[in-house]
Amino acid sequence: MEQLEKTRLGALKQPKPSRTKRAGARKSSTGIPRAVRREVFERDGEQCTYVAPDGRRCSAGAFLELDHIQPRAQGGGDEVQNLRVRCHAHNQLWAEQSYGRQHIAARRHFRQQKSMATPAGQDGQAPQREPRPVSEDAFATVVQKACRALEGLGFRKSEARKALDDIERECSGLQQRPALQQVLRTALCRLSAPV
Repeated sequence: MEQLEKTRLGALKQPKPSRTKRAGARKSSTGIPRAVRREVFERDGEQCTYVAPDGRRCSAGAFLELDHIQPRAQGGGDEVQNLRVRCHAHNQLWAEQSYGRQHIAARRHFRQQKSMATPAGQDGQAPQREPRPVSEDAFATVVQKACRALEGLGFRKSEARKALDDIERECSGLQQRPALQQVLRTALCRLSAPV
């Protein structure tokens, strides 16, 4: 636990006093100085700070991230006053409220495509290709495998079936149906999208 706090929060038994920006304060991988991260996590009690409309505070203590109250792209800085602790889900919700759902969905799609494509030459292998579409007969097997995979990820069978039924309806007019990877990706986007 001590090692985890040290790497994630920059927690130390005896933290060094933070240096000025001119002296080159040491920053975490997110660009936020470790002293600032420590202070924000300590202030917020290592718990998500989202408060629901009914007044209940989110109880998440895992998958915590630092969230900018005023986003960086809109001029917000990395000061303690502009940061708060949020779970990943509520951080994404705030991003959608700040930038719009379509913008965030486009950025997610871009990151997914970027991570799937490996340029030739970097690791000596050919670039990854999109999976080949499957025939109508093989699509039923793809849907069954996708349903089992979604259940394995923790989704209820009824939720998985509903998402996959919608995808099947959309693909009914196509001569070539999408492969398993594409079906799973689409189903996961639908199941994890905020309502």
